[in-house]
Amino acid sequence: MTGFSKKVVITGGLGYVGGRLANHLTVAAPELSLRLLTRRAKKSLPGWARKFDVLQTPLLEQAGLAEAVEGADTVIHLAAANEIICQRDPELAMEINATGTLRLLEACREKGVGRFIYMSTFHVYGATSSAVITEEMATSPTHPYAITHRVAEDFVNAYRVNHGMATLSLRLSNGYGYPADPDIDRWTLVFNDFCRQAIAKGQIKLASKGTQFRDFQSMTDVGRGVHHFLTLPNEEWKDGLFNFGGDCLMSIIQAAERVAKEFQTYSGREIPVITGESEDRRGASPVVFSIDKLKKTGFSPVGNMAEEIQRTFAVCEGIPA
Repeated sequence: MTGFSKKVVITGGLGYVGGRLANHLTVAAPELSLRLLTRRAKKSLPGWARKFDVLQTPLLEQAGLAEAVEGADTVIHLAAANEIICQRDPELAMEINATGTLRLLEACREKGVGRFIYMSTFHVYGATSSAVITEEMATSPTHPYAITHRVAEDFVNAYRVNHGMATLSLRLSNGYGYPADPDIDRWTLVFNDFCRQAIAKGQIKLASKGTQFRDFQSMTDVGRGVHHFLTLPNEEWKDGLFNFGGDCLMSIIQAAERVAKEFQTYSGREIPVITGESEDRRGASPVVFSIDKLKKTGFSPVGNMAEEIQRTFAVCEGIPA
């Protein structure tokens, strides 16, 4: 039994997912030594990050990456261009998401890092007519964000096969939950957007009828899930590919109504949910994002939706979470 983690490097460690993950691991696994890699200058670090070993390292500089991962036994790779940047500049998306991942993998191989966890996306499956999405399904990405994550997955798997590195690609579904840093620009995410509208506008307005379904996963469960894999020996990482969802299927209108309900609890005020007229181009049929393979490793999500929403309201009001 090999592979338990002690020294962990997190790329994108000050981002939306990275910030929540780092803070979760500090509490859940205080025995871990954490280093956060970021593009941000130290003078602009949020207060919560100052307790960590933070290193400014551009993802595309090979020499800097090798220095950054030296001494680590595990690298968790979260740094990536988001879907908005990828749509606007597909070439930059390839450079950051695909080439950046390859260079990081090579730095890990050079420095003897034994474990590599890559945070991918369920979007790699593309549009599907299947009612259940499993890891055995063929991928068919069409958006630059999904295409580049799929390319990165292949590089990750190649280092598992060709270099004996223990690797994971976790296909994350739609995340929700308060950000560690309110300045992180992820307020376009469904639940975060609705929470911000509730606080700022006293209403929630949808761009469409909201009939499309999504699998939602709390940031708490993202932290719990990654910690779970860190505690598993390499043998239990299997083939290194897992759907990483929340086992929580909801329509967009249901998500808006849930946020409105939590806002009434939070503020004592009722707010309207206003739908648009447009239909979702991907249709309204429920699609189950199966996490049966994940569950077989011993992990199940807790889905603390009320807490995440309430604390997101607090962040929107400028109250530290």
